[in-house]
Amino acid sequence: MSSQPSRTTPSLLTRGPPSAGSVTYPAKTAGPPMTRRPTSSGAQSCHVPSSRTWTAFTCCPGRARPTDPGRFTGEPLIAYLEALIEAAARLIAEGRGDRSSIQEITETADIAFGSFYNHFESREQLFQIASHEVLERWGAMIDRACAGIEDPAAVFAVSLRISGRLGWTHPDLAGFLIGAGLDALDLPVGLAPRALRDIRAGRATGRFTIPHAEVAVSAVAGGLLGLLRLRQRRPDEVDERAVDQFAEAALRMLGVPADDAARLAALELPEAESW
Repeated sequence: MSSQPSRTTPSLLTRGPPSAGSVTYPAKTAGPPMTRRPTSSGAQSCHVPSSRTWTAFTCCPGRARPTDPGRFTGEPLIAYLEALIEAAARLIAEGRGDRSSIQEITETADIAFGSFYNHFESREQLFQIASHEVLERWGAMIDRACAGIEDPAAVFAVSLRISGRLGWTHPDLAGFLIGAGLDALDLPVGLAPRALRDIRAGRATGRFTIPHAEVAVSAVAGGLLGLLRLRQRRPDEVDERAVDQFAEAALRMLGVPADDAARLAALELPEAESW
C-alpha cells in the first residue's frame, strides 16, 4: 500500500485569515469590523479580524444571518457562534444531523439551551450555515491546490484526487461529507459547483464529451461519497492508488482518452500542507 500523508485538523471550521482585497463593512455590534469576500461559488465568506483564524459563519445571498445578540460582541460573540456551528457540523459528521434536537446541539457546544434563539431563527438555519461553512472550506482547499492550472481536465483531476484523499488528510471533513450525503449537491458551495463549472469548461474546449454536465456531477459525487465511506469503514481497502484509479475512471467517463486520463491521474499533487 502506498504511503498516505497525515494531517490533523483541529476544527471543521479552521481556515486562514481574510484574503487581500477583502471589503470591510461596518459591524452591527460593537465588536471589530467584519470583512466579506466573494467565493468562486458566489457565496460570501464573513470574517472577523482577530488573533484566531477561523470564520464565524458563511453568509450566502438570500439567506438571513443569525440575529446579532446584544449580550455578546467582538471575540466572545465569534467564539459563541463558532461553538454552535462546530457542534452542528460534528453532529452531521456523526450522522445525527437529522435527529438532533436543539438541546443536543447546545449540550454538544457546551452552551446554555435558552440562548440559542438569540443567535439563530431555527435549528435548520444553524445546520444550513454549518453546511455552507464546512463545504466552502473544502472548496477553498480545492481552489488553492488548483491555482494556476488552466486545463479543465487537469483541474478536475486534481480536485477529485484531493477530495478522495480527505479520508486520511482531513478525516473530520470526510466524515462531514459522508454525513451530509448527496444533499451537499444542492448547496452552492464545495466541490459540486466547481466540478460543474470545470465540466462545462471542458465541454466548451473539447476536453470532455459527456453530453449532460449535471448527470456527470451527480455520478462523480456518488462515487466520491462511496469511496470516502469505504475508506471510513474499511481503511485498508482505500489508498492513494485506489483514489487515483477512481479519478482516472471518472475522467474517462467524461470523455478523456484512456492514455491522457491515466497521465492526469498520475501527476504529482501539491503537498497536503499547502491545501
